[in-house]
Amino acid sequence: MDTTAHMHASFFDQAVLMPADTALIGQMVTINAGFLLDGGMVGGYSVSGNSTVYFSLGYWGSVSISGTGMGRDWITARESSQWLSPSLPTSVHETAPGFIPVSISARLGDLVGLQYVLDVQSRASASFGFRECGEDWVGQYWGPCGAVAHAAMDADFSHSMLWAGISSVIDADGNPVELASALGDSGFDYLHAAVVPLPASGWLLLSGLALLARLRRPAASAT
Repeated sequence: MDTTAHMHASFFDQAVLMPADTALIGQMVTINAGFLLDGGMVGGYSVSGNSTVYFSLGYWGSVSISGTGMGRDWITARESSQWLSPSLPTSVHETAPGFIPVSISARLGDLVGLQYVLDVQSRASASFGFRECGEDWVGQYWGPCGAVAHAAMDADFSHSMLWAGISSVIDADGNPVELASALGDSGFDYLHAAVVPLPASGWLLLSGLALLARLRRPAASAT
């Protein structure tokens, strides 16, 4: 038996970067900023009863984050483990960074588009082979019935991506530029880090992360 879940959150905003020195309006700059990411995945499996059965157990979870100014096409985290009797279990554990840097090129005084996507998937699987109990057609006995398999995966990134603020703005010659404001169409102030806890109007990923309530999958079992 398999049980799966898939959650997808996206966000789009536009912001205008206004320099403290208005004479710099129109110049190209590089904005260095980032996100704080918090969340995790945990899974487990077990088989009880007849230990001679053939079984397949596993859980898989993945998180991908992509968006404007990220150094790679996406940032991923994975958590998985699989156990196929009679071989030994195999596992993968790859965590996402707690801080995700972004570097964005923009023209001072113009609108800059900001788009970010958070995608979470999970799956748990538990099953038996055809030799779980009884005798086969030539009378080979495989042991008593009654084995139970259990696998579960839990991923929670429901309140996870927070804007960490703009750390620096650099012009084409490498000189620092002071910003007077970086206000988005949404009303969000990108100049500063988000405050925890955020007011309802301050969620950076309001349209998407509000949908990412706790992602939990029930156990998949077979007897």
